[in-house]
Parts: sequence; structure tokens; C-alpha cells
Amino acid sequence: MAETGHALTPGQILAGKYRVQERLDGGGYADVFLARRVEDQLPVAIKALRIDAKHADPAAADRFVREAAIAAHLKHPNLVHILDFGQSRDRVLYMVMEHLYGEPLFVHLFDEPMAPQRVHHILRQLLDALVFAHGQGIVHRDLKPSNVFLCKVVGQGNADDGVWVKILDFGMAK
Repeated sequence: MAETGHALTPGQILAGKYRVQERLDGGGYADVFLARRVEDQLPVAIKALRIDAKHADPAAADRFVREAAIAAHLKHPNLVHILDFGQSRDRVLYMVMEHLYGEPLFVHLFDEPMAPQRVHHILRQLLDALVFAHGQGIVHRDLKPSNVFLCKVVGQGNADDGVWVKILDFGMAK
């Protein structure tokens, strides 16, 4: 286990199925790592509860498990897909997600203004996902530009059609 508070380290094999490559990002209680599924080298993202999270917030582990269960239950093209979740032998809580190529919406907020048709394209996908989640009785409660990921779609002629939206992070969902 890492001594820095991070639950995973590069090179580590998690649950006998995923080889951790590098830390991509982190939040208040969890870190996201790039990894590869050992059996077929599929790139995946692994969100792992930080070692120190339970000390800072005793409810963090329960929230993490609830987030994984909620997100795994929701199957929609504009919601991040959860491939696996569990607890490792060394008691690290983790969820394995599809690896997304692109960047969060917040990266674009201070660029040049977006064309209205691009905004419409993004909002339509966001609203489709939210309507679906609400129909399943789930409210995200933390929708913000850092939790909206703009995936790059290779080979699309129109720039607006070349963006696929994914909503991330159901940690605050009810």
C-alpha cells in the first residue's frame, strides 16, 4: 500500500485483474488511476478510496460503496460505465470504470464562447442522462463542470457531433 494516502501504486495488480499504471486525478476522498485489465490490456480507470478518507470522514466508505452500487445500476450512454467494484485483499475499496478520452467541461469554460449548436448538443446529452437517472429514482446532486466529461469521438466530420458527454461521480447521489 502507498504511504502517501493513495490506496494504489503504479505497477500494483489490483484484485488479480487490473495493473495500475498512474494516478490521473484525485478528490477529497478518492483518487482515480489509469490501469489496464490484465486479461486483454483494456485501458480502464480505477477510482479508489484514499487510505486516510475513513479517518477524515467515517462515512466515506459507506458513501463510496453506495456510489459504486448506484453508478453500476445506471446503464445509459451518457453516464460513465462501471465495469467492476469491490474491496481488495488489503481492504482498498475500488470501482473500475471505462477509460474516457477527452477532458472535463470546466476546461472549456474560459475558452472562447461555444457555438449555440455545440451547447445544445452537450445539453441534450446531459438532459437525456439526467432524465434517465431520475426515472430510476436517482438524483445526482453534484452536477458541475468537473463532473461532466467531454469525450472525443474520432472520425466525426462535424465538431459538434464529435463530442460525447459522460456524467461522472455519483458520490453525492440520492
